[in-house]
Amino acid sequence: MEFIIRITVVVVFIMIVLRLIGKRDFAELSSFDLVMIMLIPEIVSKALGKQDYSLTTSLVATMTLVGLVFLMSILSYRFRRIGKVLEGEPTLLAYGGRVLRENLDQERVSLDEIYAQLRIAGYERLDQVKAVVLEADGDISVVAPDRHNPVTVKAGKFLG
Repeated sequence: MEFIIRITVVVVFIMIVLRLIGKRDFAELSSFDLVMIMLIPEIVSKALGKQDYSLTTSLVATMTLVGLVFLMSILSYRFRRIGKVLEGEPTLLAYGGRVLRENLDQERVSLDEIYAQLRIAGYERLDQVKAVVLEADGDISVVAPDRHNPVTVKAGKFLG
């Protein structure tokens, strides 16, 4: 029973640390994926390395970890508020041709990264798009202007 409590504490601790580190640092992996990748080998290695002779303990610990990750994914899906806490929310980086400098600083995203995504999306300037968003998974999305309500930007408002 003690190892189930220890695994639960470690999973919660790692999830908090990953949320504090930020979205961009683990853009390719979800938090759940990273927790699984980090902990399963550690749990199983004790049984394989004969530090703990009980294979059953390692298997139960692994199933506890998998169960916790599965439970977190169900809770994230069923309860939006829990999903926001566990997975994060998108962050608006630019809107209407204006860079939201505070959000860039908070998420540690450079203007170069924004312009690279603009070029990939086929745009040259921020005033050509409606918004630039840092998604919860760490990807940067460029939101095209609405054809019926195009973005207009006054001279001098562009901060890039």
